[in-house]
Amino acid sequence: MALTIELKGKVALVTGATSGIGAGIASMFANAGANVSGCSISEDGSLLIKETIAYSVKGLYAQCDVTKEDDVHQLVRVT
Repeated sequence: MALTIELKGKVALVTGATSGIGAGIASMFANAGANVSGCSISEDGSLLIKETIAYSVKGLYAQCDVTKEDDVHQLVRVT
């Protein structure tokens, strides 16, 4: 039995969204219909944007160092 969830109209904020588990989670949120705001320390957020386009949801990528409080506040503001 597969777990399915409908997140259309919701927004998911995912840290570490450019690789590994974070990228997988962002993809699954997009697949479930959520608009995805993602960040990582990397400047390149193209993978996240490609995933959100593939699932026809909105995507936002921001470079963010989650160890810096100001970066996190800015991420939440733009999301």
